[in-house]
Amino acid sequence: MKVTTLLYKALFLCTISSFSQQKIIDSLSIELKNHADKNTTRLDILNDLCYYYSLVNPNKGIKLCEDAISLAKYLNNNKKLANAYKYKAMNHAVLSQDSLAILLYDKTIEIQTSLKDELAIAKTTYNKGLIYFKQSNFVKANQSNLYAYTIFEKEQDSFLMAKMLNSIGINQMNLSLYPEALDTYLKASKIYDNLNTNDNIEHASIIANIGLLYDRLKKHDLAIDSYNEALVVFKKIGFQTGIANCLSNLGNAYDYKKLPEKAIKYYKEAHEIMSAIGDKTGIANNLTNLGIAYISLKDYSKAITYLE
Repeated sequence: MKVTTLLYKALFLCTISSFSQQKIIDSLSIELKNHADKNTTRLDILNDLCYYYSLVNPNKGIKLCEDAISLAKYLNNNKKLANAYKYKAMNHAVLSQDSLAILLYDKTIEIQTSLKDELAIAKTTYNKGLIYFKQSNFVKANQSNLYAYTIFEKEQDSFLMAKMLNSIGINQMNLSLYPEALDTYLKASKIYDNLNTNDNIEHASIIANIGLLYDRLKKHDLAIDSYNEALVVFKKIGFQTGIANCLSNLGNAYDYKKLPEKAIKYYKEAHEIMSAIGDKTGIANNLTNLGIAYISLKDYSKAITYLE
């Protein structure tokens, strides 16, 4: 079985470099020392630190979240208390402490419900769905996504609607609901077209995922068209992981078409990029696919070399 790659862009995930994250943390830490009084300014700084530490040091982030929770309760500020619980959940999720994270997200939603903050509830529900997705519980993940989508639709937030449709489509793909997933992706793609934001990672990822769907529906020529369309955008913005994944999936499409020589060309290009960026999972996937392609060519010596 060939290895395919879904392009899944998580909502509300900071994408700045680890160096930049550390600079922000250092700056916030100085601010925290300068604001020792128990007030909302200190609470805001604590919550910001909770978030950024979830990206680099979740254990430290959890301790800061506990300080933020205590201060929010002291100030009787439920909105910022909800944020502190949410960020604590994020830190636990990074540590794969899923049960604790879900309990904290539920606590967050409980407070947000009391505040009647539907948009905040939707975002927290989506983050909760990410945990179910990680656990391969695609039914529960999609329930979270669909709930969030209804709120984003009510708020007429097209950007978040499109992002949510991408997540829904991925869950549908994992549930083998291919026609439904294709409809979902096309709906998301249309939103990006209407927003005139075609040249971004999210939209290109949707186009690439449409290609995967066409492959699964055995419409390989359409899949190739989708991968190439996404590839143009990824190259334009310099998103190396997206480029490598598209090249790998192009290789799969040509292998499905019984053209292993052409597949090998794309697998090798993808492998070169994955090696350059240090993506070990991507490297392993492409080596596996190269081995399978060489089996098709009855070149078993090369196949064994790549598979080993």
